[in-house]
Amino acid sequence: MVSLHSAEARGSFQLVSFIGQGKTIRGICEGDRVPGEFIAVLIEHFMAGRFPVDRLVNFCDFEDLDRALRDPASANVMKPIVRISKI
Repeated sequence: MVSLHSAEARGSFQLVSFIGQGKTIRGICEGDRVPGEFIAVLIEHFMAGRFPVDRLVNFCDFEDLDRALRDPASANVMKPIVRISKI
């Protein structure tokens, strides 16, 4: 399993494939990495051109908050980043 869409997400599988092949299910968050180390690795990949952040995020102004909240569900963008202008 790679990710969940919601806290209520459910899945099913055939038990025989786990028993017969010695498979296990294990929950992890962010690859079970230490955030300080994980972020440094991501930055290294980005700088080397191996982590296309621009394809994963989308910037929008606060006035477009509704769109930012809808985009991940529509698969338009994984992570909307909302900019709040100075008042």
